[in-house]
Amino acid sequence: MGYLDKDGLSRAFTKLKTLIDKKQDKMKQLRLPSSTTAYKNKWVKFATVDLSSSAAWASCSGTLSLTQVEVGSALGTLKFYFRNGGTAGVIISTSLTWVSLSDSKYANSVANVKVANGKYDIYYKPVRDNETPWFSLLDCNAYNSFVFNKGSYVDSINASYTSVVSSYASSAGSVSWGNVSGKPSTFTPSSHTHDDRYYTETEMDSKLGGKANSSHTHTKSQITDFPSSMKNPNSLTISLNGTSQGAYDGSAAKSINVTPSSIGAATSGHTHNYAGSSYAGGAATKANGIVVSDTRNDNSAPNDAAFDKRMLTADFKYGSKIGSPTGFNGTYCGVLSLAPWSDTSGGHGYQLAFGYEKEGHPRLALRGSDLSATSWNSWYKVYTSDDKPTLSELGAAAASHSHTKSQITDFAHTHDDRYYTESEINTKLSGKAASSHKHTAADITSVNASAITGTIAAANLPSYVDDVLEYAGTSKFPSTGAADKIYTDTTTNKIYRWGGSSYVVISDTIALGETSSTAYRGDRGKTAYNHSQITSGNPHKVTKSDVGLGSVDNTSDANKSVKYAKSATANNPIKTTGTGAAYAATVDGITALTIGVKFTMVPHVTSTTRAPTLNVNSLGAKNIRMRLTSSTTATIQLTSASFLTANKPVNVTYDGTYWVIDDFAQPDVNSLITIGTAKPTSSTSGIFYIQTN
Repeated sequence: MGYLDKDGLSRAFTKLKTLIDKKQDKMKQLRLPSSTTAYKNKWVKFATVDLSSSAAWASCSGTLSLTQVEVGSALGTLKFYFRNGGTAGVIISTSLTWVSLSDSKYANSVANVKVANGKYDIYYKPVRDNETPWFSLLDCNAYNSFVFNKGSYVDSINASYTSVVSSYASSAGSVSWGNVSGKPSTFTPSSHTHDDRYYTETEMDSKLGGKANSSHTHTKSQITDFPSSMKNPNSLTISLNGTSQGAYDGSAAKSINVTPSSIGAATSGHTHNYAGSSYAGGAATKANGIVVSDTRNDNSAPNDAAFDKRMLTADFKYGSKIGSPTGFNGTYCGVLSLAPWSDTSGGHGYQLAFGYEKEGHPRLALRGSDLSATSWNSWYKVYTSDDKPTLSELGAAAASHSHTKSQITDFAHTHDDRYYTESEINTKLSGKAASSHKHTAADITSVNASAITGTIAAANLPSYVDDVLEYAGTSKFPSTGAADKIYTDTTTNKIYRWGGSSYVVISDTIALGETSSTAYRGDRGKTAYNHSQITSGNPHKVTKSDVGLGSVDNTSDANKSVKYAKSATANNPIKTTGTGAAYAATVDGITALTIGVKFTMVPHVTSTTRAPTLNVNSLGAKNIRMRLTSSTTATIQLTSASFLTANKPVNVTYDGTYWVIDDFAQPDVNSLITIGTAKPTSSTSGIFYIQTN
């Protein structure tokens, strides 16, 4: 049996009294402002940890509690651990490890950044609108080196946190192979030897056979120098709150019952009454808040004794009882009252009223008065962004208001030479024509033909413009023609001019007919054109013999023997369309999704999900997957969302359910590991063997 010396017992009682007095509260709290759309998914520094100046942080663990005040769906606890890799008092390296929140979407929302050796800034990232996190630091040594601050929002940080995990194992224990991260695909055996530098198992068993276990015990008779007594050479007198409990020297057991009353302390369930209030009374149930009193029918004047001086009070009131502040439509309201001093020498009394115009539209009102007054002054409205003052309340005019000339006191104008007089303008206009004036042809000296947009009457045209003469045959033409005339043969529709000695055809090409000197009939030309546009059928009734194919097989590709068939898509890569989550492709020769159909797919964009789909020839969207090495039927999702790279081809085969990538196969752990209860008698290269017992 051990014993406490005088100093040890004194320390025990001191700690006990400290616990009773509740002086061990080392809690710090910080409430960040509610996040907005602009700050969502941005980092805000909310705390700084300084480990560089105190050895007390050499080994520290605590709990940082996070509560989502407004959102309420991400309650959780963040545990943090600091580890000093150096000697006491010397900070060489420090790591910070976080346990994730209970809501998975916040698992990567807390990180720390190393500012200097032993100093870290801690960041938090809201992931939704209206997040209001409340951080509380509980029970951690040297907590004064943990400083809360609201900081500012940034887009990115260079985080150095160790990891984000959901829990910590109490011991290493056993871990399944599938839960081992970062394991290599193969293990190269290190060089070693089995000479006399090592003990064999038989030699070690022999040596350990004569040793005791680390957990062994001894009886008192087996201890050769065990003392006959444990008496303390120096006696100890124990007193509780000044009352001696007798001497103690360690030679015999002594029991002392420490109660709150014996050491002059209050019990854990003690209460306190409110001080300085004539009506609150009772036990204090919330030391960190102000109790709201129900004084709905009371409107105490500033000089009344019922109006508390030198304190801040909160009351529940009838709005009509206190004078119905402007803008308050509800029956009830809340009132905060404050009198900084007990009489008028120290100022005035004030009241702030809280009410509603309607749900979602809170209103504020303020009034005050001399502390010697028998009544309160009128309420004044406190304007907010939701309750803006009107123009009349501000004594201002609307932005669109106007004034008469008589209302402008500094209106200035002049009648100097900068303006024409009426007489001067009339003189200048007298020499101008009206906008509706007209001209005769004699008044027009020149005409810009491009400016003419209407129709000119034939009577206004020069004579030569209309000198086209028609005759029923060239024999009816004048014997001598005129140089400024056009002659038309109405029987042939040919046009002639007088060439000086004979009539000359202006253009043979416009004449109709079927000769080299005439134009072909339009109806026949249309028939020939329509025939040339036929793209289907057999309008000329051409047979195989007509084109020299009388001996060619006419069997459809679908009915041909496979030995004569050739893949329409062999060595013909197909570029996709659609998106990185839903690819589409048009492939010749694929009319149905049959098992074994394949082609080379060239993604037009990089994939954006581990489970993209492929729709070939609109036959239905099917998932694209990878093969596992364990069997020909085992497939998995792509190993990453960006596995398929734009313009990098892969070969895909339809297996009846999925489009499977043939180029890659994911190793299956079952293909690499063999588990048994005994050491294998033989082995295969590349296989891991695990003995379970």
